[in-house]
Amino acid sequence: MMKRNGAVALAEGNPDFKVEVNLVFNNERVKKDFVLRTTLDQLSVWKAKHSVPASPFRAKHKEVTKEAAFIDNEVWVFGIDATKSTDICAAVQIGMHCYKAKADELLGNIYVKNLNAERENEMEAQGKRPAITG
Repeated sequence: MMKRNGAVALAEGNPDFKVEVNLVFNNERVKKDFVLRTTLDQLSVWKAKHSVPASPFRAKHKEVTKEAAFIDNEVWVFGIDATKSTDICAAVQIGMHCYKAKADELLGNIYVKNLNAERENEMEAQGKRPAITG
C-alpha cells in the first residue's frame, strides 16, 4: 500500500488566511492527500467570526472531547491550544480516525501559523502567548 501524504496545520484562525500546506522548501509544491487544521477558538466563537459552511461533529480522545468539523474537505479541530501536547495529541487522534490514517502520515508535515500575522490586536491574551518549545 502506498503511503499517503497528509499535513497538520496548528493554530489556524481566519479561513481566508490558511497556511499553504502544499508549499515546501525551495518554493516547490507537494499536494497533500488530506489536511488536519486546528484552531484555539471554540466552534461557536469561530463560526460567529467567519461565515464558512461547516459539518460539525464531536470527537473524543481518551477523556478529552473536542468539537471538529469538515470544512472544504479538510478536518478542523476546535479548542486546541497548540502549546499543550494533550490538545495536539487529541487533534491528531481525531485526524487519524477521520482520515483512517497513521500518525506518521499526518505528523510528517507540520505547519504552524504565525499568530502575529493577522488581526493581532483582536486576539485574546491566550492566543498571543508564545508557543512552548523543546
